[in-house]
Amino acid sequence: MNAHIEAVGYVATAMAASQFVPQVIRTSRSHDTAGVSSGMFAILVAQAGAWMGYGIRQHLFPPVLTNVMLGSCGIVMVRLLVINRAPHIRRAIAAIIGALVFEVLVYLFAPDAVLGVVAALGAFILLWPQVLVVFRRTDLSGLSLGSWLLSIGNTILWMAYGLGRHSMLLLLSAGQGLVLSLVIVSRMMFVQRQARMLATAVPSD
Repeated sequence: MNAHIEAVGYVATAMAASQFVPQVIRTSRSHDTAGVSSGMFAILVAQAGAWMGYGIRQHLFPPVLTNVMLGSCGIVMVRLLVINRAPHIRRAIAAIIGALVFEVLVYLFAPDAVLGVVAALGAFILLWPQVLVVFRRTDLSGLSLGSWLLSIGNTILWMAYGLGRHSMLLLLSAGQGLVLSLVIVSRMMFVQRQARMLATAVPSD
């Protein structure tokens, strides 16, 4: 049973590491950033830095490898957002710099538990900026549906892993991620359906 639970954890880790690859591919090809949250990718970079620091301190190398991939995707996305002059990108870069400086200080001078709390906080707030963006904008053409379907699958697996490991923190974190990912996908599908209806509407005489 434990082997099965750990296998679920490894699959969830792989999905988490690759979650934003479709978004990077879509943005690099289309240069369309409509609906993409600069704030979310700023948090992604900062969160990845915190988890890498925590993993190194605790000698937990799977989280380190996962967050190297996530952090790399976040950095590439921030660069693409800069190139394509996405809204609020300067504030996002300033937030990344401030968060990383804070995390370095925590890594050097604070106990491991404090760094773990910082990393966990990043995980809890990661998706909220994207949720706000999808409800504030009507053009979401820059978002990758593939990334958010991966997010749904990934969080379901983490919930299963949390159940198997009896981890309430993991269950709460993954459960919130699942709900927010479903909200984002539902909103994307609603906006796409509205756009198709407008495109096919025949004006009356």
